[in-house]
Amino acid sequence: MRNLISAAWLRVRKNKVFWGAMALMVFFAVNSRLNQYIQRKNYDVEVTLDTSFFDFVMFASIFMSVFVSLFLGTEYGEGTIRNKLVVGHKRRNIYGTNLLVCMMVNLLLTAAYLIPSIAVGVPLIGSFQSESGAILMLFGCGVLSLMAYTAVYTAVAMVCQSRAVTAVICVLGVFLLMIAGIYIHSKLEQPEYYSPYRISMSEDGVVVDENQVEEPNPLYLRGTRRKVYEFFLDFLPGGQVVQITSMKAPRFGLMALYSILIVAGSTGIGLYAFHKKNIK
Repeated sequence: MRNLISAAWLRVRKNKVFWGAMALMVFFAVNSRLNQYIQRKNYDVEVTLDTSFFDFVMFASIFMSVFVSLFLGTEYGEGTIRNKLVVGHKRRNIYGTNLLVCMMVNLLLTAAYLIPSIAVGVPLIGSFQSESGAILMLFGCGVLSLMAYTAVYTAVAMVCQSRAVTAVICVLGVFLLMIAGIYIHSKLEQPEYYSPYRISMSEDGVVVDENQVEEPNPLYLRGTRRKVYEFFLDFLPGGQVVQITSMKAPRFGLMALYSILIVAGSTGIGLYAFHKKNIK
């Protein structure tokens, strides 16, 4: 398996998509901090290092959908997987190597965002304002969420022999999951009560806003329906991304557990399907 990892890593080092994604991660990190500094200096806007720090989860999940589909799809297109099998490599080792290497790439993309973000952000706008424990938990959940995404991408790429189809499924899938996460999050953010008001005119002609008693919000989710929405928000990687980037993740433990389950489940399914696959 060591030879497989070495060969795969050599391909990563020569991969233009990988280096392009790394460059974009650095660019987004530096650009975000410079914009924050300009806002504070020119418009007296209060900014902190916390703001947009966890955007790496969103960017990396998108870039990895492209990288994994093209990187692993090439192995089918060029007959690399077939050659590995011919020389005696086991299918589980081939699958495990590709998954491990893709996860390592994920960590490198994360570092490519976080290191410049801290290096540029701390001198310009200062350190974190949130508690260190919350920062560490959000970071851990973010990394696990990216691993869940990567495991799903790898399963799709190792089962589907068409690089184009794999790319469509992975890229379209990540955006659909994010849209679903945004929708679910917006439904759960509805306030439980709202204060209706009416506008009336006083005797002297002055317009007066008269607040009334708070009333239940009909759009607020209650009971079992709310629990179902919360489950999908915590379970779906897209829902996790929305919570982590907004720094509103009240159920850290459940999110981490669901990410681990997704990694295990998608890897098990993908490995089983890869074992059964007839590779031409």
